[in-house]
Amino acid sequence: MSNNKKQGINMGDVKIANRKAILERLHRVGKMSRKDIADDLGLTQGAVSLICNEMLERQIIQYTGERTGDFQVGRKKVMMEINYRFKYVIGIDISVKQTTLTIGDLNGQVISKQKFSTDITITANEFLKNVSVRVIKFMWENNIFKDEILAIGVTVLGPVNHEEGISLKALDIWDEPVHVKQILESEIQLPVYVESNVCAFAIAERLYGNIDEASSALFLKWGPGVGSVAVLNGDIYKSHEWVATEIGHNILEKEGLVCRCGQKGCLETIASTKHIRQSLTELIDAKKTPQLYDLLQQYDEEITRENTIACLLSEDKSIAKYLNYLVESLAYVTYNATKNILPEKIILCGYLFENTILREKFIEKFNLFIGKYHHMIFEKSSLTKKEDYIGSIALATKDFFGANLL
Repeated sequence: MSNNKKQGINMGDVKIANRKAILERLHRVGKMSRKDIADDLGLTQGAVSLICNEMLERQIIQYTGERTGDFQVGRKKVMMEINYRFKYVIGIDISVKQTTLTIGDLNGQVISKQKFSTDITITANEFLKNVSVRVIKFMWENNIFKDEILAIGVTVLGPVNHEEGISLKALDIWDEPVHVKQILESEIQLPVYVESNVCAFAIAERLYGNIDEASSALFLKWGPGVGSVAVLNGDIYKSHEWVATEIGHNILEKEGLVCRCGQKGCLETIASTKHIRQSLTELIDAKKTPQLYDLLQQYDEEITRENTIACLLSEDKSIAKYLNYLVESLAYVTYNATKNILPEKIILCGYLFENTILREKFIEKFNLFIGKYHHMIFEKSSLTKKEDYIGSIALATKDFFGANLL
């Protein structure tokens, strides 16, 4: 007998897709009636009612107690919304100096959060097993049981094979591939999703930010390093080696400083906060940079993360010249990237872009490259102050909402 039978439509898959579409719409719009959902999604009211009834029974969605608008004569629309406490999610953000554990709800709101030092003196396997113990204890401390957790999201630096949950090279943390998903799922017995921190932040922008879905966009993160993600046709672009658009490792100076990636003269060796602080320190001089010198007397003559921006914006001529070079370098590499991916907008995130002056100087320099006959839309992220957890939380919730950028 031939096995080449035509495959019919899998109605279960259609139902799952429709449920995700309904949840995504409720999440994006807020309170809605069944009729409004059906009209927005082009579904029959019968199909929407069937799915909504099941989700109401499981407490995934709930009635708001509100009725609005004339539905039929003598009747009003009953409004529904997502029950964001239907399940909890756990976020694990692993950076060079510290790891952040977060328990959050499905709307990205923090229930509890704790930080601890990232121990790079032990093996990745040992570290992740220690994290597993912390996660279980963290759940117990917050009186949350395993069946109340939807999933765990893990974000790390560097390229990630998100399909298999493998951190390929977490710069300054692990030099070798690490099967993060496999280790954590074995220890905790919950679904685990793994992604690079910048790609996860892009997913968070789609789920929880004020950025509407775009068919193409460039996410640019400045501080402490320079990270970027290209979104093409609604999906994050990665190469066959799982590398996203890393403009921070574009070479600007052939014989420049050695970057942590091993290359010389990368943009990161110019625009990362580590190198910014080094450059500013070399410029400190009571006579040549008096404003910078006087400013640092308040900070024990040390340039830190907290005062870097203030130092950059001192009005000494040599500092202004350095700032011009710094912003121009970042704008130059960003402009070249846009010539290849042709984004509709650039989304700026990271604590350096939170400063209005630095952000506007960057945009001004970029526009000098692009010319007066072209236009690029810039939007500032609303999530920068949440960057230590929001990406990992979004990673754990993305399948629940059926979000794009996956």
